[in-house]
Amino acid sequence: MVDVHAPLEGIHTWRAFFIHIATISIGLLIAIGLEQTVETLHHRHQLNELHTSLRQDAQKAIEDSGKMVTLESRHLDWLRARALQIRTALDFHMPVAPPPPTGPRATADVPDSPAWKAAKSSGLLSLMPQEEIKVYGEVDFLLNEIATTYQANRIANQKRHNFEYEYEKDGIVDLSSARPEDLRRYLTLIMDERGATEQFQHWCAEIGEVEKTILDGQLKLENIRAAEHSVSVLGQAKTPPTSGTEHP
Repeated sequence: MVDVHAPLEGIHTWRAFFIHIATISIGLLIAIGLEQTVETLHHRHQLNELHTSLRQDAQKAIEDSGKMVTLESRHLDWLRARALQIRTALDFHMPVAPPPPTGPRATADVPDSPAWKAAKSSGLLSLMPQEEIKVYGEVDFLLNEIATTYQANRIANQKRHNFEYEYEKDGIVDLSSARPEDLRRYLTLIMDERGATEQFQHWCAEIGEVEKTILDGQLKLENIRAAEHSVSVLGQAKTPPTSGTEHP
C-alpha cells in the first residue's frame, strides 16, 4: 500500500499545485513499478523452481519407464508361455504343464510427475508459456492413461490369481482336476491380462520417450507427438527393475 499525505504547507499558486500533483504521481509510479518488479522476480523464481522440479520428475519418469517396460516384457513372456500350455492341454487333451518359472521377484515404480500435478492445483501454470503448457498437457494425458491402464492391469492380474487360488495346493497351482470349460475360462483371463499389460506397457514407454524429448529442450508439441509415435516397446532399455510395483 502507498500512503499519500497532504502537503504540510498550504498551496497558494497553480505552480505549487502542479508541482505537488507531479510529485505524488511520480511517487505512485515508482511505488507501482517497484511492486511489479518484486512480483515479476517472485514469479520468475517460482517458474525456475517449477522447471527444476519438472526436470527432476522427468529424469525419474525416464528411469521408471525403462524399468517398468522391462518388467512388463518379462511378465508378457510368462503370460504367452502359460497361454500356450493351456492351449496345448485343450487341443491335445493333455494334462496342463506346471506354470513356467517366474524368475526372481522384481519391482518398479509407476511413472509419475508430482511437480506437474502440484502446479496444476496451485495455479502456477499461468506462469508458463502457452507452448510449454501444451507440451505438459500431453504429459498429463499420458499420466492419466498410465493410471487408467495400470488399474486395469491390476484388476486383470487379480482375476487370474483368483482363478489359480481355486486350484492351489501347498503353494502350487494344480489344474489336473480342471474341466475343459474351466481351462477355457482360465485362458480368457490370461489373454485379458495380456491385453491390459500390453496397454500399460505401451503408455509407460511413451512417457519415457516424451520425457527424454523434454529434457533435450524440445518443448514443441510436434516434437512431443513425434516422440510418442516413435515408441517401440522392443527398443526400450533392458534395465532390471528394482523398486515399486511387482508381478508374479
